[in-house]
Amino acid sequence: MYFTLPLLNILFRHKNSLLHLLVLYTLYVTLNILLLRDSSFWNIAISFSLGVYLNSTGKMETVLNKKLSFVLPLAAVTLLLCVLSTANILSFDIRRLLFPVYPIAFMPIFFFVAKHISPWLGMLIKRFCAYSYEFYILHFYFINQNIKRLIGANFNLLQEIIISLVCTAVLAYVISRIANHLRKMMEGYFL
Repeated sequence: MYFTLPLLNILFRHKNSLLHLLVLYTLYVTLNILLLRDSSFWNIAISFSLGVYLNSTGKMETVLNKKLSFVLPLAAVTLLLCVLSTANILSFDIRRLLFPVYPIAFMPIFFFVAKHISPWLGMLIKRFCAYSYEFYILHFYFINQNIKRLIGANFNLLQEIIISLVCTAVLAYVISRIANHLRKMMEGYFL
């Protein structure tokens, strides 16, 4: 997505920026429905493009500062439509049409919550953020049969979840520290 950033910036700084966003949205949703029905790439592409649009047009703060009286009902309706489409009461394609609604509905809520969490919880979150990417990449490797193969024992689901989370957190932290060390070495050499 970052390779498309210069092109998206040009498209969204143009006087017809909203039209460009709507054309991309239509293209992405159409391709998602026709080609890759089970891929999350199109959701990411739409959300990324929307973020670039909001940033390029100076509308990001407007979205982030939407009143809770607007975004909470929007989030509730969005979740209800997702549940109904997942349950096949509505067409599953409704979820694909809602891709740009997710960030508009939920980003203001997340930013509101972030402003109101306690300082100690904020510190814990900030520390976790330092290795959250590594955690995200690794978190499925220790679930189900993998943890049983690694340790050679059978666990109930709760034990499996706890062991998996601990293994993932420790390994993610170690990998993050190694990656930071390597990054600093490369910056020292190249920069």
